[in-house]
Amino acid sequence: MIDTLKSLGFTEYEAKAYLALLAESSVTGYAVAKHSGVPRSKIYEVLDNLVSRGDVIVSPGEPPLYCPLSAKELIQKKKRQTEEQLSRAEAELATMDKTMR
Repeated sequence: MIDTLKSLGFTEYEAKAYLALLAESSVTGYAVAKHSGVPRSKIYEVLDNLVSRGDVIVSPGEPPLYCPLSAKELIQKKKRQTEEQLSRAEAELATMDKTMR
């Protein structure tokens, strides 16, 4: 599963953290580190990356709690992003193709 998530743009640590969150949602960063095997020194950087991409939601508080998008939501989001990227590439390549002729 980690390799599958890596093919979707996750780093190994991000994949481990996301999978740990799927198993036990709404937990602290400390708990994610403990259950994922991601070093505690890296977990908040990893979680911040996941939050900034929208793959994980953080509930402010003391301590903050992290909750992943469901697997279904994550896949739908990745499909949408890929379709948008392919549409942009298609349009840009078509423009370049016309100018090269």
